[in-house]
Parts: sequence; C-alpha cells; structure tokens
Amino acid sequence: YLITRQSKTIERLEVRLERLEDALARQDLEITPKETESIGNHVAEVFTVGEISTVDPAMKEILSQVQRLRETDLNVLIRGETGTGKELLARAFHDGTSRSGGCFEVVSCGSLAPTLIEGELFGWRKGAFSGADADRVGVFERANGGTVLLDEVGDLPLEIQQKLLRVLQEGLFRPVGASEQISVNLRFIASTRYDLQELAQSGKFREDLYYRLAGFVLQVPPLRERTGDISNLV
Repeated sequence: YLITRQSKTIERLEVRLERLEDALARQDLEITPKETESIGNHVAEVFTVGEISTVDPAMKEILSQVQRLRETDLNVLIRGETGTGKELLARAFHDGTSRSGGCFEVVSCGSLAPTLIEGELFGWRKGAFSGADADRVGVFERANGGTVLLDEVGDLPLEIQQKLLRVLQEGLFRPVGASEQISVNLRFIASTRYDLQELAQSGKFREDLYYRLAGFVLQVPPLRERTGDISNLV
C-alpha cells in the first residue's frame, strides 16, 4: 500500500516537474543545482512514522521516541487533548513491529457502561450471569501476543482498575464466571486527556496503576501549537 501510494505521488510530481521545466524553457530559465538541493532539503523536513507525518520539531521528537521504544515491551502513556492523534501514535507502537502479527485492540474506557467493562476486557463463561448463553472471549485474550490500547484510561471505574493492575503485574486474569486463570502476553498503551497524577491524588485513579501504565509518558501537543503541520495535513 505504501509503495503504491508513494509511486502515485512520484508520478504526480514528475508531471508537475515536466510542466515546470517546459515553463522555464519558454522563459530561458534554468533551475541551478543549489536550488534543486534546497528543494530536496525542504521535502526531507517531513518526518513520518506509521500514519503520522509532521514538520514540527516537537512532534518529530515524539515520533523519534516512538521509533526508539516501539520494539520494547515498555508500557506507554500518551497524554493529550481529544483529537491530537493519540490512537494513531498507539498504532505506530504496534504496526511493523514484532507484535504486529497479533491483534491491536482498542478499549474505549469512557464509552462503555461500568457493568460492561469487565466482560469486555476479561470475557465470560457460559452461565456466568443471566443472558450469558455462550462463552465470550474478552479483549485481553483476543489480543494475546499483540497490543491493547486503553483509550481514555482515566474513565475506568476503580474496581476495574484493581483487576487491570493484576494483568499488568502478572499477565493473569480470570474471565467472569470462570474458575481458571488465563495467562497473556500483552503490551499496554494507555491514552488520556486527564492528568492521571492529579486524579490519583484525589483518589479517582490508583497510583500504583498509574506507575505501571506510565513506563514512558508522551505528551502530544494540539495542532494549534504546531501550525506548521496544517498545510501538510491538508
């Protein structure tokens, strides 16, 4: 896909270059090697990792950190306002790595009802509760060997935070209604628009869970602070 996309881009640029050369020829002008080098340097300023491209120095540093950390199993916490591309960054930690053969699962912690979160994460066994007519595999079991993004992790209820902590510490969990434990090998990426340390101080988020999730913290700047990327995104 990337090769095809780049090929099409090259074709378009070649057409534009031919038109430019024709226009210059008609006016007896010529692009000097120095100007060509300047154009090449300008193009090279765009830095891309996964599906994210940027010309902003702060964002380039973030993408460089993603490249350095993506092949590790270190859990990462991505902080930033809504719409800053936190999920795209999380995908960059998964795609093209040794874990890309496994699933990339996204859990929208803020959109699930508290009564549904446990079943969504851990799954359940048939007969665990009224309406559980069959076994259900949860996110953690489906993503075994891959990556889980806990989107807006600050919205998780405290009782679920405690159970999540055990998965992070031991790689073990128990589906709802099950007697056996399941072992998984997962990398966790968490995202939040909140300051989780402030939530921990106010008793709304477990401090020990915060330190487990925040093996490395990335702070993503909003687009209004990197206006150089606007034309690139357009």
